[in-house]
Amino acid sequence: MAENGAGRLARTGMHEPHDKLLERALAGEREATRALLAAITPTMQVRVARVVVGRNLGRPVRQEVEDLVQEGLVALFSDDAKALRRWRADGGMSLPGYAGMIAERRAISKLRARRWAEEPTDPTDLSSRGVAADPEDHLATREVLDDALTRLQAELSPRAFRLFHLLWVEEKTTEAVCEELSMTRDAVYQAKRRIKRLADEIAADMRRASPVPAVMGAR
Repeated sequence: MAENGAGRLARTGMHEPHDKLLERALAGEREATRALLAAITPTMQVRVARVVVGRNLGRPVRQEVEDLVQEGLVALFSDDAKALRRWRADGGMSLPGYAGMIAERRAISKLRARRWAEEPTDPTDLSSRGVAADPEDHLATREVLDDALTRLQAELSPRAFRLFHLLWVEEKTTEAVCEELSMTRDAVYQAKRRIKRLADEIAADMRRASPVPAVMGAR
């Protein structure tokens, strides 16, 4: 059976070390870029589908997954591929896994933002919870949190940031994290302490510039 172009590209990307493939793609080689996309897109689709399936979004799941994967790809390649350049071959996570993590995180954020926009909360209820009722204050808080998370991601390895995402964003149990990352409970506990300490340091630095909310609560 003849192999189509996508199959050949995927096979090429599979056999070439991901760091070399990424290096060529970032250098502007079109064939390498196509092979890179063929290598990372399937994992991105699986991770995004895991977020989408079971949600009542009012759209076909396939269409939702395709759109969110495209947004994930834009996030990876935007700003001179800044997100892709953060990946390291020795960081404990494969390039497809890293791309899938970025796509999944973007999908979760996108769906949460959509739900927030579609279900506005009574401003008096926001005030009673200590949340900024003023839209400008709300946006400023979101920007501060985004900056804090960007700094946290820059300081952590892809594997450690994935652990952070599982525990504090997806709110997975320690047992689920151990299974997904093939870690012992003690290793997860130690990593949680290091991440929490780093997050506290980042928050303290940012508070010295202006008051900001805590990056994460204790777990």
